[in-house]
Amino acid sequence: MNRVAATVVLFALVGAYAQVLDDFSTGGWTRFDSTPGTLTVAAGKLRLVDSPEPPDWVTASKVFAVDLDQTPVFVVKVAAVTDRGTVKLIRRQPNDKREVLGIDRPGLYTVDVRKAYGWSGRNEIETCLYAIGDEGDITYEFVKYVAALTPDEERQIAERAAQGNPKLQVAPFELVPLFRSCSYYFASPPRDGLAVEFRQGGATDWRKAFPPVYVREDGMYRGSVVRLDEDTAYELRVVDGGGVALAQGEFRTWASAVPVAETIVLDEASFTGSLRITRSGTAEGWVRYTAKDGFVLRNDRKGPLIELARAKYILLDGLTLRGGLKEAITIKQCQHVRILNCDIAGWGRPGTQRFDLNGMFYTGADEAINWDTGILVGRSLGTVIERCYVHDPVTTANSWYYAHPAGPQAVGIDKPRSTVLRYNDFVGSDVHRWNDATEGAGNFDSDGGFNRDADIYGNFACFANDDAIEIDGGQINVRVFDNWYEGCLCGVSIQGCMSGPSYVFDNLLVNMGDERGLAGQTIKTSSNQSGPSAVSFILGNTTFGPSSDLRLLKHLKIVARNNLFAAKTNIGGRADSPQSDCDYNLQASGEAGPEPHGRVGEPGLVDPAAGRYGLREDSPAIGRGEDLANFSGGDPGRVDIGAIARGSGRILPVRPMAVQLDRHQLQFTAGETAAAASKNVTATVQGPGFSSPYRIAQNEAFDWFAVSPAAGTLESGRPETFTVTLRPDRMAGRALFRGVFLVRLASGLSRPVMVYAATAYQQAVKPAREGVWTQFLEAESPAGGGPYEVITDPGASGGRGLLLSGPAKENPVEYRFTVPRPGRYYVLLRVRGEAPVGQHDSVHFAVDAGAQESAQLRVAATWSWCLAAQNRSMSLICLQSFELTAGDHVVKLSPRESVSIDLVALTDNPGAFE
Repeated sequence: MNRVAATVVLFALVGAYAQVLDDFSTGGWTRFDSTPGTLTVAAGKLRLVDSPEPPDWVTASKVFAVDLDQTPVFVVKVAAVTDRGTVKLIRRQPNDKREVLGIDRPGLYTVDVRKAYGWSGRNEIETCLYAIGDEGDITYEFVKYVAALTPDEERQIAERAAQGNPKLQVAPFELVPLFRSCSYYFASPPRDGLAVEFRQGGATDWRKAFPPVYVREDGMYRGSVVRLDEDTAYELRVVDGGGVALAQGEFRTWASAVPVAETIVLDEASFTGSLRITRSGTAEGWVRYTAKDGFVLRNDRKGPLIELARAKYILLDGLTLRGGLKEAITIKQCQHVRILNCDIAGWGRPGTQRFDLNGMFYTGADEAINWDTGILVGRSLGTVIERCYVHDPVTTANSWYYAHPAGPQAVGIDKPRSTVLRYNDFVGSDVHRWNDATEGAGNFDSDGGFNRDADIYGNFACFANDDAIEIDGGQINVRVFDNWYEGCLCGVSIQGCMSGPSYVFDNLLVNMGDERGLAGQTIKTSSNQSGPSAVSFILGNTTFGPSSDLRLLKHLKIVARNNLFAAKTNIGGRADSPQSDCDYNLQASGEAGPEPHGRVGEPGLVDPAAGRYGLREDSPAIGRGEDLANFSGGDPGRVDIGAIARGSGRILPVRPMAVQLDRHQLQFTAGETAAAASKNVTATVQGPGFSSPYRIAQNEAFDWFAVSPAAGTLESGRPETFTVTLRPDRMAGRALFRGVFLVRLASGLSRPVMVYAATAYQQAVKPAREGVWTQFLEAESPAGGGPYEVITDPGASGGRGLLLSGPAKENPVEYRFTVPRPGRYYVLLRVRGEAPVGQHDSVHFAVDAGAQESAQLRVAATWSWCLAAQNRSMSLICLQSFELTAGDHVVKLSPRESVSIDLVALTDNPGAFE
C-alpha cells in the first residue's frame, strides 16, 4: 500500500473507539500499489478484481479506530467470489499482522481477534481485503467490529460452514473420463446398498466398481473407475441395493492421437526468445508446435520461453527448451493443451543462500526463490504432460534443516481440472534439488492442488527436499498410480484432503531421503485439517527404505489395503484414527495391530539393491491380499500384496514400451569409487518387430559418471549392455553421490537407472572457510558447570569428548566465547548419537541469560556437525541466529537425552559447515 495514502487514511479514522460499521458508502478504501487490479467502491459493494500481472492477488485497505475490549469481534460479509479471498488485520502499535480469514464462498465470516490473537485495548487496525487468484473477482458487502454476533449472524455463519464444496459444479449425474479412468458424480440422499457398475461398450456383463464415497456436505456419491482402455466406449450405472438402476450413462476414454489441422515448425526466424500462444485449434483440428531438427528454444531468463493464455487445442511436441525465468512453460486458463516429449532445463532465478534470513535462496532483490517451475498449469482444463524430461533448474531448494523447503519444481499445479501427468521423468539432483518435484497451490483449499479429476501415472521423480508429489487440496477423484518415486524427503503428500476421495495405488516408493539423508513420511499426512467426509485410499503400494510409511490422523479417513510396507516404520496412529480402515497390509516391522488379515515379517523382495522390488517365490505377500473390485492385481483368483504381483512382469514406472532392464539400480562402494570402477546394465526388448533409436539422458549435475554407449538403436532379439564408469576426479566434497540416467527412446519413453556411489569423504573436524569467523571449544573442557563423563574416541578432536547425560536441564556446562564484532552468530555442535541413535538426539541449551530450551539435533552414529536451535515447535529446522554484541558470551548445554559432544562452535556463517 502507498504509505502516504495510509497516513492520510489514518487521520480520517472511522468512529471514536465505538462499534464500527463500514458499508463502503463513506470512502477511504485504497488499493495497494503493489497489487495491480481494479477497486470499485459503492454503498454496499466493494469489488476487487485481480489483474493478469503478478502477484495473483489485489488488496484494498482502510484504517479503523477500534476498542478491542468493547468490540473485539470482526465481521465481514461477502456477496460473490469467483476464486477466493483473504482478510488480513494489521495492528499498528505494537505492529502485528495476521491473516484472520480465508474466503471460498459468499456468506458471513467472523473472528474474535481478542480471543484468537490476544489483542486488547484501543488500537488502530488496518483492515486489508483481498481478491486472490489470477483475475479473481470478489465483492464485499460490509465490514464491522462489534461486541458480539447476533443470533441471526451466528445462524448465517453456521449455514455457510455447513455448505458443501462451492467450487465443485457438477450435474446431478456426471461422468468425467480421462485416458485410463473415469470419475463419476451422483447427487442423492444416502442409500443402503448403493453400488456402481461399468462395462465396455457392447459387453453384456456388468463389472463391479470400487465402492463410491458418500460426501454428506455435498449431498452426493462420487468415486472412480480405473484400469480402463484408451479411446474406448464404456457404460456406467448406479444401482440401489436391489440392483435397480438409479442413473446410467455412456462415456468414451481419451485417445492419445488427436487430429492435427496445422503444424508450426519453430526455428531461428520464428522463435526469438519467447512465444506467446493465445490462438486456438478445435477438437477436430489441433494446432501443433514443433521445432526444426536440432533447434533448441533458448532465452536469457527474462521470462517464460512459452506462454499459453486462454488457448485451446494446442500441442507442444518434441521441443527442447533451455531458459525461462520463474517458468519455462506457463499454461493459464487454457483448454486441452498437451505437452509431449519435451526436454526442459535451465529455467529459474539465480540466488544466494541467506543464512542471515532463514537459509532459503534469495535473489539480489531479497526475494525468496520459490515456485520456479518447469511447467506451470494454472486453472486450465484438460492439460496433458506426457513423456517429458524435466531437469537441471538454475537453482536448488534448501532443506528442512534451515526452513520449509523453497525452490524449483518440475511441475506446478494451480487448481486445474481433468489433468494428466504420465510417463514423465522429473529428475532432480543434489546440486539442483526440487522443493517438490510436483507441487500444488492451495494446499487447504477445497479446489487446491490438482483440484479434481486427475490422473498421475507412469512417472519417475527423484531428489526433492520435500515431496515427490503433493496432491494436497481438493483431491476430488485425484488418482496417483503406477509411479516410481525415490530419494525425496517424502513420497506422496495427501495432507489437506479437503474434499476427496483420492486414490494412491500401485506405486513404488523407495529409498526416501533429502540431501542430508533425512527421510520423512512415505505417504505424507502431517496436516491438522481435512474435509468432513474426505477419504483417501492407499492401496497396493510397495515401500522400502528409511522413511515412515503411513501415519493415520484423527480427522481424515484413510483406507489402507494390500500395501507392502517395508520402510523403517509402517502404520502408526491407529488408536487416534478409529474412522480409518486398515487391513491386508504386510508390514516389515512392528505389529499387525487390529488388522485381522494383516501380516508382519520379512517381505521377500527380489533384490532391492538392484532396484528389483518384485516378490520372490517365498514372499509372504503372495496371495495374501484382498480382492478390491477394479483395483486388485495378480493372477486370476489370487491377489498379491504390493505394487508388483508375482509373475506379473510389471515394471515401475509402468510405461507402454517393450524395453526391459536387468537392474534399475547400481551401487558402488568407496573402494570402487576410488578405483573408477565400472558396472553394467543390460537392456532387452520383449517381443518381435521392435526398433527404436535411443540416447542416454543424463543431468548436467551427473557428470561424475559416464554411460557407454551413449546412443544407438534398441531392437528385438539384440540385447544392449550399458557400462557405467565412475569419474572420481569429479567426486569431491560428499560422502555419497546420488544420480540417475535414462535409457530414453525417440518417443520420450524411458527406463531409469539409479546410481549410488560412496566415497571416503569425511567432514573436517574443524571446518574453515576464508572470510568466515569461527571459534571452536573442546566439549570436554568447559569453563564451568557439570561435571559430566569424559569419553575417549579416536574420531574426536583431541581423542576425547563429553557424554552429556543425566537429569534434564540440570547442571548445565558453560562454554565462553569472545565475539570480535556485533552481529548474527550461530551455535553448532559436533555430536554423536548414542544407540539407539533416533532416541538420543537432543539437548537443552541457552545463550547468555536466555532460558534453556530444547534443541532437536541431526545426529548419526559417527561424529558430525549440527546447528543448535531452540526448535521445539518445528524440530526439523535447526537454523537459529543470535544477535550478539562484541565481547564475551556464554553457551550453556544441559541434558535432555544422552548425546556425546566433541566440539562446540560459534560462527558468523554456518555455510562453512556444509
